[in-house]
Amino acid sequence: MADAGFVEYHVVLACRHSATFVNDKQELFMWLLENPLPEDWEEQQRKEQEAAAAAEVASAGGGDGAAAVGSKRVRYRRIPLRLRELFARMEYEAVDALSTEALTTSFGWRENHVGGQHDVTELNRLLFDALHRSLAATSGASLVDRLYCGTIVNRLWCLGCDKKRDRDEAFHDLVLPLHPTLELALESYVRPAFLSGREQYACDECASAGKGKQDAYIGGSIKASAPVLTFNLQRLGMNYETNRRVKHSDVLAFPLELDITPFCTEAVLERTRREHELRTSSDGTPMVVEGEARGSSGGGGRAGGGGCDQKGGKRGGKKGGKNKKKRELIASHISEGARERGMVYELLSVVVHAGNPYGGHYYSISRDRFNDLAGMESVEENIARSTLGGSWFMCNDSKVTPVEEWSLAGEYGGKSSHCAYMLIYVRAGARAELAAERREPSAAVMREIEQRNEEVRREREEWARENA
Repeated sequence: MADAGFVEYHVVLACRHSATFVNDKQELFMWLLENPLPEDWEEQQRKEQEAAAAAEVASAGGGDGAAAVGSKRVRYRRIPLRLRELFARMEYEAVDALSTEALTTSFGWRENHVGGQHDVTELNRLLFDALHRSLAATSGASLVDRLYCGTIVNRLWCLGCDKKRDRDEAFHDLVLPLHPTLELALESYVRPAFLSGREQYACDECASAGKGKQDAYIGGSIKASAPVLTFNLQRLGMNYETNRRVKHSDVLAFPLELDITPFCTEAVLERTRREHELRTSSDGTPMVVEGEARGSSGGGGRAGGGGCDQKGGKRGGKKGGKNKKKRELIASHISEGARERGMVYELLSVVVHAGNPYGGHYYSISRDRFNDLAGMESVEENIARSTLGGSWFMCNDSKVTPVEEWSLAGEYGGKSSHCAYMLIYVRAGARAELAAERREPSAAVMREIEQRNEEVRREREEWARENA
């Protein structure tokens, strides 16, 4: 009917008038022609949407829902409600798996969207944006930023006048090029580019002093970090010769604990100063410093091919073999005093992509930090114990199984089709900080969960009697 020029609300009114119109398009069309929309239909539709949104917020126990009603946030409000409800059901319902249909419906997805391939990085950003919009003007307005938002400082350092120009930029995740280890990827990310020769910087201050263009350093570093750090690895790229997408499975080893001190602003500035001192010899002749000898101009490779050249050829880390033997996890390098300064992060989850650049499957290996299975009788569950506390689980569609910690090394990459795609770290000692954000499910949701658990219990008892 939209093709015929009828608005959706007009069709809704028709179907309210007669349910037979749902299956009789000819009668529906005639009714729409004979009964034009009322002049105040837009106001009437808005009131109905507000009432529906308010009822949904109230049923889910959302105390701040009224702030979202009457604005564009109405359509976003369903997302945090469905997400909160799903998490509650995952924790309290006595079932092996749950449907995510209510959540994906809140995204506006239809059945054909659910079956399509979606990039987990893009989905993560869209979800954060939707949550931020929906929680605006509520007590949870800063929730996403409190947990995930850090600050990158982009610095331009003119060597002619020694002036530094800084620009702060917020981030919720960092996109890293591929290198043999996560530390090397971060080092590449924060390494400043040296602007010289034809790329010299036109500094206003130097120009006012009668000087020409000057050598300069430009790059970014971590100024402030959030309780949760998310790293997206540049696994997917484009081969511009064949005009085909490619997936880079180069090895990138990640530690259980990560010290971010070397990648923060002060440490990066100090390294840049030392590099500048070594860059020029005593007679003023420029020297090639480490990194440039490999053809790198620095700058962290932010616009680069993620550890791969433009032709799609792989370079970087040593490839892993096909064997399934136990791999060793790489060691963590923690500097003195880093824990006290809140610079140490613990691995929380690894999102893995299995497949090719045109399609595939995501699963994760995640650590339950709040429920340690130590002491349980099941040997299978005890193997999941983490040296960081808690237990490791592989979450693969409807199957959640405990896994050994060393199995994380199997996702470093190599020749297999599955490799780490996203890494999530949480600040060591942030358990209380994160627990403070926890909210208990609403009474209405808990009643539904209890009813569902009672139905499951009866079904299991009935099955046990029939199969005794």
